[in-house]
Amino acid sequence: MNSICIMGDASLTSVTTPKMLIDLLHQRKIISWGGCLTQLFLEHFLGGSEVIILVVMAYDHYVAISMLLHYTTIM
Repeated sequence: MNSICIMGDASLTSVTTPKMLIDLLHQRKIISWGGCLTQLFLEHFLGGSEVIILVVMAYDHYVAISMLLHYTTIM
């Protein structure tokens, strides 16, 4: 559970922090349509890639425990 929260925080931070810094430097609070779509795309892309990595890690863990002698052949 903690790794999911950490991974989720990483994608949230990498997407929203640059936008927040730009807003603080320019003293404006409005996001453009393109900026909004870019932010949504990056958030979903990074979140999806983290889920895929977690699934691959879970499968690797499953194979390492369940099929110990066949691990090198499968992986």
